[in-house]
Amino acid sequence: MVLSGGMDSVTMLYEYASEIEFAVNFSYGSNHNERELECARYHCRRLGIELVEIDLSFIARYFHSSLLEGAD
Repeated sequence: MVLSGGMDSVTMLYEYASEIEFAVNFSYGSNHNERELECARYHCRRLGIELVEIDLSFIARYFHSSLLEGAD
């Protein structure tokens, strides 16, 4: 499953833990990304589910938004 580390995806992680082979987190540099990634790591460790982390931080070189650069 795709696991952002936010409330919704962590709830799904627990709901379907027995059916999940592994979780995937896409790190693209959003404002809350680091905090949510730590949460995803914590809950995957707690449940014994492998977390695959994919670095997409290069996206900020091509796209500009307040999600990636912070609110003004």
